[in-house]
Amino acid sequence: VFRPAARVLARLPARLIQQFLMTYLGHFLPGADPAAHFWRGYFRTILPAFTPALIACRLHTFASLDAADWPLAPAWLGPVLLVESSDDRLFGTTSQQALRLRYPTAQAVQLACPGHAAALTNVALYVMVYQQWVKTVVSGIDTGS
Repeated sequence: VFRPAARVLARLPARLIQQFLMTYLGHFLPGADPAAHFWRGYFRTILPAFTPALIACRLHTFASLDAADWPLAPAWLGPVLLVESSDDRLFGTTSQQALRLRYPTAQAVQLACPGHAAALTNVALYVMVYQQWVKTVVSGIDTGS
């Protein structure tokens, strides 16, 4: 899905793509809380620089990461943390399950946060999960387990 989208987007006028992305921001980062407000403002400042070529490049990168023969998946055998948010429309249940299959020994944590942007709007919760995971990994290294 990413590569065909990249081919289409590469042909569209930059202004049209930017307007779509600006409109989509409200759906990607809903809510009136300060974090959502901050990130909507941030993305509004960087989206004008998004050219069709840049977006196509990003989509080709996503396609590479999503490929069944992704070369990095079997290379990393160390500890992995998968942090998922509920109701993630960009990285939904099927993608989450596929990532778990790529990293079967990973610790998966699903947070009851809506949407893909939850890491931006619930920073404290995500940081707490990462900190706890790092402490667990480090204590396993210290004890030799």
